[in-house]
Amino acid sequence: MATVNRQVQSANLLVIEFDGQQIGIVNTARFSGDFALTDESGIGDNVVVEYVPGVAHITVSTSGILLIQKNLISAGMLPSSSVRDILKGNVFDIGLYSRISGAWLLKAIDCSAASMDIGVNTGRALTFDYSFRARDMAGTLIG
Repeated sequence: MATVNRQVQSANLLVIEFDGQQIGIVNTARFSGDFALTDESGIGDNVVVEYVPGVAHITVSTSGILLIQKNLISAGMLPSSSVRDILKGNVFDIGLYSRISGAWLLKAIDCSAASMDIGVNTGRALTFDYSFRARDMAGTLIG
């Protein structure tokens, strides 16, 4: 009886959603966390005694997005007429789930657009690269 790979997750079987919508083709997505560790040592110590976690900084970077434009505009991720539209501070979730089980593998919670690049190349579709900052991250891939 045929089964699905159990030890390796294939990106071909994953879906990424922005605010509950598939917005187009996403070639690369990267979920990153920086926990702002602070070095703690005492006077006269030349080695770190302990690393103390600070504020978590969670970033979601996407690249090579080929658009379904109306979804990005309606979600407030792409400015409809001006970059000032992004400055309104719309907040949304970005999630990655399995097509097979339906389980959420990663979800970046309360994301805000941090930066955007638009790629214009000869003979190719326009691509968008976005960076988002998230307030929190959860999911079964985390632990």
